[in-house]
Amino acid sequence: MSELRGLRSAIAGLAAIVMLCAPVAMARPAQALELEALLDGVAQTERREVAFEETRSIAGVTKPLMSRGRLIYEPGGRLIKRFETPRRETAILDEDRLTILDADDTEVATIDLWMQRDLQLVFTGLQAVFSGDAAALRSAFDIQVSGDAGTWRLQLTPKSEEGDTRLDRVVVSGSARQIASFEVRERDGDTSIIRLLGAASGR
Repeated sequence: MSELRGLRSAIAGLAAIVMLCAPVAMARPAQALELEALLDGVAQTERREVAFEETRSIAGVTKPLMSRGRLIYEPGGRLIKRFETPRRETAILDEDRLTILDADDTEVATIDLWMQRDLQLVFTGLQAVFSGDAAALRSAFDIQVSGDAGTWRLQLTPKSEEGDTRLDRVVVSGSARQIASFEVRERDGDTSIIRLLGAASGR
């Protein structure tokens, strides 16, 4: 159960790192806002860290689950999600492997990425966005970019060719050059909304 919870939380949260602190290039007029205009400012070569607050609604469960922690991106594509409340736990995505650590940083689960299609799909999207590769992103997702430099929205929907996946869509929303929230919707009705509380460059 802990492994599944960690995996689903990782899927919901790791993708939010796509645009942690990166300024978003918005040089085009509002009516011509395009994917490339967002991707231009995304590629990162430095460590980035951002505080988050996550609200997860699970179908059949009345009360949403709340958590807080920090999301970290390290050069080379290593992604880390550290839960601080309600309990300490860490999910690390490095190359093709997801590792879950408990409060004592003891490894409790290791999952090969190819065994989890949802996570693999999200990670493919992350890599494409980090590298500014619009073609790779479009190969896996149907993409809708809307809004303008003041308020914008990026929606990623897995292509039908991706087959059986729990992931319904992911949506990143923001204003000006700041990310306001990140949402992951699953086909079973589960939803995670991550609100970014503040970001800082790591050294």
